Amino acid sequence: MYYDSKSRVIKCSDMWIVCDEDHIMTSWTADCPNGLSFMPNFYGYWNDLRSDSSLRYFIIDKSDYQKMEKFWKTCDSHEQRTHFTKKLMSNVTVFMHTMRYESQIYVRSIPAAPACTNLENRIFTEEVLEIIPIVLRQQGTPISDNHELLQKFRGFWKIGVDHLYNSITLTEFEQVLDLFGINKQLITIVEDPGHDSGRTEMREHGGYNKILSPDCTVILDPYQAVLYVFQALVPGVNWKTEKCPLHENCLKMLKIQIFEVLKEMTEVREVNG
Repeated sequence: MYYDSKSRVIKCSDMWIVCDEDHIMTSWTADCPNGLSFMPNFYGYWNDLRSDSSLRYFIIDKSDYQKMEKFWKTCDSHEQRTHFTKKLMSNVTVFMHTMRYESQIYVRSIPAAPACTNLENRIFTEEVLEIIPIVLRQQGTPISDNHELLQKFRGFWKIGVDHLYNSITLTEFEQVLDLFGINKQLITIVEDPGHDSGRTEMREHGGYNKILSPDCTVILDPYQAVLYVFQALVPGVNWKTEKCPLHENCLKMLKIQIFEVLKEMTEVREVNG
């Protein structure tokens, strides 16, 4: 029914991104020429909410923020506003319910590493699983949380390793939406401005292009993670002649372990933490 529908895609090159240089991933705002403005759901409250293990990262627009300001005006203190924000903005499901499913649905995409610009952007599967019931509710074809196809994808995408986060390409994302009969026009795909700010910092100051995971953990994509492990452990050691003063086969075993870690990072479909 909606196979020919297309999601709107907004790239970072189409946005004017501003952020605090000391908190580039959490303080950004992004303005588009057409008047649209984006920000993270925890904008202005990151320091208050960052310790909340239930906090999930999603993108809101200026109209969403203005609606929240009306709620904040009813609060008597910063503590009360923080509590209110934590309650309503901790994840996109609660937020959309609060907004009566009238807000636009935004899904963030993560560009490939600078050395792999020929690759597609990717979307975290955890975020895909959360928005599917929301957009189906919005288009008038709701499903239950334990819907068979939804459960199938949860099982297929489950990793079971805390520091790994699964992701799919934009093409795969469209295919999944088609399987659920979703009108893709209801979804706007936004390149993560926080990731773009991190890339700018990496070019100017060196280091690594970090990303915020769905649960607000700072992570690296597989290519950045491999580079980090290699640069941290391999250079500066003569692996043929040097010996550990405490353990006879220490370097030999360390070399094997390094290869195992690098292999894990290059073989998974996930974005690594």
